This record gives sequence, structure tokens and C-alpha cells, in this order.
Amino acid sequence: MEVAIVTPTGEVFSGEADSVVGPGGAGEFGILPGHTAFLSTLLEGPVVVRQGRDEQRFQITGGFAEVHGDRVVILADGVAETAQ
Repeated sequence: MEVAIVTPTGEVFSGEADSVVGPGGAGEFGILPGHTAFLSTLLEGPVVVRQGRDEQRFQITGGFAEVHGDRVVILADGVAETAQ
């Protein structure tokens, strides 16, 4: 699935992923290809993007997540990539 992480200053990640895990307003959520469409608020915490054995972590300060089809968009207030 296609994943984009975007802040008010621009895109910080764009690529393919096997899964995404994030800090939703109602609790941590996981997204796999074919996930049902949804919109969620995001709390401060890690967003983990996995592709095969590779993993990238981004510490976000809040925002929104949108899933539609095989596309995940993380609209983050702020973000910093953390150690892998």
C-alpha cells in the first residue's frame, strides 16, 4: 500500500509499506493492505512504517490519519524520524 506522512512544512515520507501502526485518538491502530476506509485523530507518539524486514519510525506530535483504498495519509502537526 502507498503511505505518505505530511506536515505543514511538507512531505517527510512517501513510499510503499506492508503495514502502518499509529497512535490513534481511540488507541493504537494497525493498517494492512485492503484495510477499510477510516479517518482518525492522532495523538503524540510513534508511527511505524514497515516494508518487509525494514522499519521506519516517526515521532509525531498529533494530527490525523486517513485510509482510503490502498493509500494511507498521515497528516502530522510535526514529526521527527527516530532511530531504526
